[in-house]
Amino acid sequence: MPAQARGLVPARVRRAVAGHLPARLLSALGRAPEDDATHPERLAVLPHLSGRCVEIGCGYRKTLPASVGVDLVPGGSPGRVGNVAGKPSQADAAADGEHLPFRDGAFDCLVARHNLEHYVDTLAVLAEWKRVVAPGGRLVVVVPDEATFNGRTLDLDPTHYHGFSQASLPKLVEAVGLSVTRVEPVVPNWSFLLVAAR
Repeated sequence: MPAQARGLVPARVRRAVAGHLPARLLSALGRAPEDDATHPERLAVLPHLSGRCVEIGCGYRKTLPASVGVDLVPGGSPGRVGNVAGKPSQADAAADGEHLPFRDGAFDCLVARHNLEHYVDTLAVLAEWKRVVAPGGRLVVVVPDEATFNGRTLDLDPTHYHGFSQASLPKLVEAVGLSVTRVEPVVPNWSFLLVAAR
């Protein structure tokens, strides 16, 4: 999401790519984090979340306060980089999204906003996320849209290992045995939503 992009991208990189950014994202990079009540990516995932939810990469604020938050930074500890620096983690479990400390089928839904692009082995991560979602449950993700972004989203953050498009990500999700039910843009020229059923 744009607020995360602002914090994760060093100022010198932001200046170098500024001419390639869509106006909406460029504006977001220069202002305070958006309010949860109006944040388009949060609002886009909410209708797809129900039951017991786990949020991967929750950082200092969860999409749903009642969800089980997972983050590399333990709950209560200050974030170390980017827009989470100094803000206390809301994680209920300190773990890597590729190795979740939960039983099979523990959750009705899994939400991950701007998280999947940070893993080297996308298929292993998706398989792990599928594992903790109960049959009939949902996987709900928002990622940068490499195909519509003016430039390369990979250049925005050195910890982005993959760029996804609305055409490529469904193929990966289906490869691990999930059924894609929705793919749509969220923030034009920046991000898209994918919902899949287990």
